[in-house]
Amino acid sequence: MNSQYEIIRELTSPELSGSNQKKRLGNFAEVFGWKPSDYFTASDVSEFATIHLLVEHGLENTAVLSFLRHPYRYADLNTGQKTQLLSLSYNNLVNLHIPIGYDEAVTVYNLADVRNDNGILATHRLSYGNTDHLRSEHFEIIRGKRLNPNLPPLDDALIDTISHWKRRISVEFEQSVPNENLSALFNAIIFARVVEDHQYRYQSRTDGNGSPKPKKLLDFVRNSDNANLPIRTIIKEVATSLISPEDIPKYLIDEPMLEVFDALSPETVFSLLSDFYNWRSIPYSYDFSVMSKHALSRIYERYVSVLRTVEVPPTNQIKLFPNPPLPKEEKSKTFGGIYTPQFIARFFAKFLRNQLPTSSFKKAVVSDPACGSGIFLRTLLELRYEDPTILDSDVEIEEGFKNVIGVDIDPNATQATKLSLASLHFALTDKFPKTLNINTSEAIEYVWNNPDIKNSLDAVIANPPFVPVELQPPSIRERILLYMGKDAQGRIDSYLPFIKIALEALKPGGYGLFVLPHSFLLAESATRIREILSESTWIHCLADLSEISVFEGTGAYTLLLIFQKKPLFDIEAPPATIVKCQEFVGRALQSALDQKYEETEFYNVYKVEQRTFQSKKWIILPPDQEIVKNRMDALPQLAISLFPRLVSCSSGN
Repeated sequence: MNSQYEIIRELTSPELSGSNQKKRLGNFAEVFGWKPSDYFTASDVSEFATIHLLVEHGLENTAVLSFLRHPYRYADLNTGQKTQLLSLSYNNLVNLHIPIGYDEAVTVYNLADVRNDNGILATHRLSYGNTDHLRSEHFEIIRGKRLNPNLPPLDDALIDTISHWKRRISVEFEQSVPNENLSALFNAIIFARVVEDHQYRYQSRTDGNGSPKPKKLLDFVRNSDNANLPIRTIIKEVATSLISPEDIPKYLIDEPMLEVFDALSPETVFSLLSDFYNWRSIPYSYDFSVMSKHALSRIYERYVSVLRTVEVPPTNQIKLFPNPPLPKEEKSKTFGGIYTPQFIARFFAKFLRNQLPTSSFKKAVVSDPACGSGIFLRTLLELRYEDPTILDSDVEIEEGFKNVIGVDIDPNATQATKLSLASLHFALTDKFPKTLNINTSEAIEYVWNNPDIKNSLDAVIANPPFVPVELQPPSIRERILLYMGKDAQGRIDSYLPFIKIALEALKPGGYGLFVLPHSFLLAESATRIREILSESTWIHCLADLSEISVFEGTGAYTLLLIFQKKPLFDIEAPPATIVKCQEFVGRALQSALDQKYEETEFYNVYKVEQRTFQSKKWIILPPDQEIVKNRMDALPQLAISLFPRLVSCSSGN
């Protein structure tokens, strides 16, 4: 117990050095049962905080632990300092922050008003023999409390910022600006903000007198000499003042796509850029250097929604507001534009990490043929370089990024993926990748145009579109039928060819990790694909999430399927892990990763033999029912055992 408190005293010591930080944090996480995702320092709070630890529960980042420099306690901080500190968790897209002083730990909900400490959920004294409240199990109790936010979380705030300006600019241009141009504009602004905030990462954000340093973009626009410059020039000038022009990839600033915005007035440009620093009533400033490490992928899952204009029927009625209505954002059902929760992305990435040696995991060639905003590829890359005790060289990181391949039919999605991955690369290496293997193409067309992809991939991870036949464009429907060939049965939903793509593209021993509709288990159209899977792969995990609202507002019943293409050498077939979940899905999937087979009132994790998947339909029974079924199946059939001659005569006729 004394050694536990000594770790806290060391981490809150004013003399804590860089060489001791990792070791002490590792000891802390191990002793108190935390699962660390990342650690970082922050220059703007370094006066009163030493180091910060991002931790995970239930496959999602859920808290930031900040160690306060002795003699500071959280209560000693003024409102400005508290806001600066809590902005670290806010910009990481986690809502709980635990400032730990030398004799006190406080749990704070950062979506409550900072000014009157409404967000303080618990305060615990720390001393020799009294440190148990810092254990992760106690955090689970606090985390279960009902919390009432009065601030929007980061993803809501940033999406509101983008949505507001999409609508405002669309109206200003009378709906004549395509969504691709709007996406190019926001990508360029976010790129510039990532670069700018990254420069502050290890520097103070205040000058020698304690005043905030000027914000590069806004300071540049305020200069009267630049007042009439188009926004594309402003972004490029500021970016090239921060990093070398040759280090800026062309795919991040698409000047031809930005030319249309030259018509924006200087006042509009200033207002637009200002909103990407602070948004309305939120007390926290956007910090894209923090966002770019962990939160940006989740934000981009929502960012790629398609801008559409509300169609208003013609009318002779006099309108109070004659201008076109504000456009609204909708998900496109035609191409299945539904995006993936973070816990699924981390589950798949962690499963791969568990299956492969560390060196193989970091070098694995992985593709997502329906990449959307790139959350699967991004999460995989985050996990590859997540361990703070391992320092990967820039060359190793560069190689790891080259080994991910993304494909999506939506150009806005692929542009978002490029910026998301490039921002992570910049956060890890201080450099942007020269190229990224992210392709705007329909998946079947991409496979046809790249035949060398067959038998070349270590893993395929996908949340393919769940588009029924009647909603598929005719060209897509014909392409699916042509690609599926003899494997087509009945009404082919759009997700089935993605499984076939994986089966053909994977190396022997490679893994397929899929989000699928629950109907896949029984659907007539999926019969042949199920047969191929049972013959040529091992099912490693099947998670039935049909009772969980995975994709809010869609009504889709979901399952997760992980299979492995059988290796060339003969080894014993592994059992499959089955997850049946009603609640606490993150905890259930973590149990599956840990091969912790258990039955609770919220979920059941158990294993079955591979022969379970040899049936025409995949009906997965609970263990007790499976035992009875297997015993019944092992018994001789009644007609054959009692009336063998009758059966023989009947068959002869």
